[in-house]
Amino acid sequence: MARPVFINMPTSDLPAATAFYEAIGFIKHPFFSSPTSHGMVNALNHDIVVMLSTADQFQKFLPAERASLEPATHRAAKNATIHGLSAKSRQEVDEAVETAVRAGAKAFPPLKLEGCDDSMMYSRSFADLDGYLWEIVWCDEGMVKMAQEAFAQKLKQLEEEKGRSG
Repeated sequence: MARPVFINMPTSDLPAATAFYEAIGFIKHPFFSSPTSHGMVNALNHDIVVMLSTADQFQKFLPAERASLEPATHRAAKNATIHGLSAKSRQEVDEAVETAVRAGAKAFPPLKLEGCDDSMMYSRSFADLDGYLWEIVWCDEGMVKMAQEAFAQKLKQLEEEKGRSG
């Protein structure tokens, strides 16, 4: 059974943020939603859940030493993260970003990584209504296979080490 990943983010306007995520293909989950938080499930991968919360609700989840009078949405800029989603093609990358722009996002130019040309990987990003960064990435199947094989080898190595130690 897969285990969902929950990405918790404060928002300054819960209804607008919910409408934005619905417009880019997320589905509001009735069980993970309340008047102060909306669980938005990725339509392509139901194991990714973006938890949008009002700033006051988000504050309740912060450890006391991280809590602040500064609005949570402002504090997020100081603790920037980029949320990445994979795509099946370069076209799907462009379509996802264009859909986000039509819903109110700000798009950024394609990312050019040193040593990696567009035939291996293609990436674009956008900022949502609260300024959170999202990256949509396509990787060549050969590159994905190499990454999967490397990870499988690492898991095997860890199992072998575990077997020797215990």
